[in-house]
Amino acid sequence: MPGRPASALAVAERTFQLLIAGPLALDGRKVGHGLPARAVGLGELREALLKPAATEALKDAVWAELVSRARTKDPAWVIGCVGVAMPGLKNVAARVLRSSPERLADDIGSELLTEFVAQLDGIDITRPHIAARLMLRARKGALRARGRESRHLPCASEEMPSRDDPPPACPGPSAPPSTWPATWSP
Repeated sequence: MPGRPASALAVAERTFQLLIAGPLALDGRKVGHGLPARAVGLGELREALLKPAATEALKDAVWAELVSRARTKDPAWVIGCVGVAMPGLKNVAARVLRSSPERLADDIGSELLTEFVAQLDGIDITRPHIAARLMLRARKGALRARGRESRHLPCASEEMPSRDDPPPACPGPSAPPSTWPATWSP
């Protein structure tokens, strides 16, 4: 849609693309685990981590280094972490958005990104699966945003009960299906 502002994830991806043209890189000799023994740019790192041959040890070594650098509060390294994580963040966003109203897309994407960045300070980088744990926590933020916003969704007037309607019966755990309201199915 013309004139619509870019989503938080799109802005982060564009910023990452600008950063990888610059000097941000990790020393492959220091990280090890099969990385080339030279400076490895963040774009190349992201590609390496997405390959099926990338081991969990490589992923954790890279993420431990990325998170350590982000903790220096250098904004370039924070955006670098977001950019390396972007394929996963987009995947998480797509999954949450599948079951969400379209109007919540920007809020969910923003909350996902905000939670991911917030977790960089507290994530335990000595435990395995750093990236997966960051994604899980970012997903919880996105779900929280969806839940917060969904509580405020207005109901369609035709779906509202009238004052003359009896309250719906709520079957208990042992109630037989024959007693369930006709409009409800398990």
